[in-house]
Amino acid sequence: MQLWYGRGMHLLRNSRFWVLIIAVKLLAGLWFLPVSQRPTTAALMAIVWLALTLLVTPVSRFLPGVWKGRVVHLRRAFGVASALAAATHGLLTLRGIGWLTGLKFYEPAQLLGMALGALSVGILLALLFTSTDTAMRRLGRRWKTLHQLVYLVALLILLHVPLVSSPKPYVGVAAVLVIGMRLLAWWKSRSAR
Repeated sequence: MQLWYGRGMHLLRNSRFWVLIIAVKLLAGLWFLPVSQRPTTAALMAIVWLALTLLVTPVSRFLPGVWKGRVVHLRRAFGVASALAAATHGLLTLRGIGWLTGLKFYEPAQLLGMALGALSVGILLALLFTSTDTAMRRLGRRWKTLHQLVYLVALLILLHVPLVSSPKPYVGVAAVLVIGMRLLAWWKSRSAR
C-alpha cells in the first residue's frame, strides 16, 4: 500500500489514492468504447498522465508553500497512472493486431515506432515498480537517476506517435506545454540566484 499513499497517511483523505481511483475508473471505462477506439484512448490517457507528472515540478515552483507540497505529493500517483495507462495501451494494441504474429504486416517505420512504444512501456513499468518508499530507501541516490528516465520516455513517445499513426496534435500540444513550463521554471530558478 505504500505505492499508493505512503506510510502513516489515512487512505480516504489522501489525494494520491483518489488520483489512482480516477485513473483506474477511466481505464475500466475503456470497455464501454468500441474496440477500435480503446488502444488510442488508453494512449491518450497515458500521455495526459505523463504530462501531468512532468508538469509537477515547474508548476510547484510557482505555488506558495502549502500548495507546493500538495502538488508535489501527487507526482507519484500521476506517474503510476501513466504507467498503468501505457501498459493497457500496449496490451490492447497487441491484442488488436493479433499479438506478435500480426507484426509481420507492418512497415519497418511502424515496427520501429512500436519498438519505441514498447521500450517506453518497459521503462514506465520499471519506474512503477520502483516508486515505493521502500525502493526509494534501498536505491538511495540511484533512485533519482533511475526516475529521471521519465524524460527519455517522453522523448520516445514523441518519436513513437508519428511512426505508428498519423500525427496527433494533442501530443505536440502536451510536449510544448511541458517543455515551456520546464523552461519557465528553470528561468525562474536561475533569476532567483
